Amino acid sequence: MVLYLDLIIIKEFIMDFILLITTVSVLKKKTSSYLIIISSLIGVLETILDILINFSIPIRWIIKIIVSILMIKIIYKTKDLKEFAKEIFVFYIVSFIYAGITISLMFSRSLNEFLNTGSMIGKYSSWIIILSILLSIILIKITFKLISKNIRKDNMICNLEICIDKKILNLKVLLDTGNLLKDPILGFPVVIVEKSILRDILESTNIKRKIYLIPYETLGSKNKVLFGIKPEYIRLSTNNNYVIKDVILGLYDGKLSKCNSYKGLVRH
Repeated sequence: MVLYLDLIIIKEFIMDFILLITTVSVLKKKTSSYLIIISSLIGVLETILDILINFSIPIRWIIKIIVSILMIKIIYKTKDLKEFAKEIFVFYIVSFIYAGITISLMFSRSLNEFLNTGSMIGKYSSWIIILSILLSIILIKITFKLISKNIRKDNMICNLEICIDKKILNLKVLLDTGNLLKDPILGFPVVIVEKSILRDILESTNIKRKIYLIPYETLGSKNKVLFGIKPEYIRLSTNNNYVIKDVILGLYDGKLSKCNSYKGLVRH
């Protein structure tokens, strides 16, 4: 069997470069192109050593782990152990997805040979590399987008305690960085809550309360007004559990969450 070292080097460099670029894209952390190139060359060196020296399987895996750690360390000089572990984890996930798709394509091409002989010899051709890269990038992007979206939303939902006329109401709210509403006169922050949540409390009291008018804009519509009331206080249950007294509750007529996972929006 003839091995063309120059072709192996080129293919390995392209694969490592794509893996690192995809990892950088998923992590959304800046680095320089020349560091990615240097890191890719380290991966190529490991492949060449693996071809030239007949390492045992345990030693081979140890070398691969050390090299992969070195590759990530080159592009990200992260000192925080937890953050570095995250970078390594993402790199391995990206690598496993790419390897899985590549092996699947090789297997589908060599299926008849495998069924006839019981062995599979996949030809690592250029079209397999290109197709594997395209499919891997699509799958990786979708996977990490869904995971990060769910994690981010779960971490930003917390409990809110509202006190109105000495009556307590508890609900789930979403910490929303986009909620910049303030009362135009007092300057108090506005917590948006579904009006239906407060209906029972408001109807059960005869106390006349001041109604606040809060102007706001949404995409495609301008000059809208949100009706608001002032509670005695709200208590937000986060890591820094704290009480806010100077706040306005903006009463929203519709649903804030399609799946009812939260009933209010709090400025974060």
